[in-house]
Amino acid sequence: MFENIKSRFPVFIKKPNLVFLDTAASA
Repeated sequence: MFENIKSRFPVFIKKPNLVFLDTAASA
């Protein structure tokens, strides 16, 4: 699951918190 997030959101490495919240909201 996390691998997909990294592939779709390269920003995950720079802003993991922001992407995490965005992903949680989408899910």
